[in-house]
Amino acid sequence: MVGSGSCAGPSDEISPIYSLWATFIGLYIANYVVERSTG
Repeated sequence: MVGSGSCAGPSDEISPIYSLWATFIGLYIANYVVERSTG
């Protein structure tokens, strides 16, 4: 995906936010799965 958006203006600014959201959702889902498998 690197170098694929040469004319991406606002996308460059929203990318970190998307990354942060992906991390939060990933942790949330992982925690949910662990909670479900442990009991």
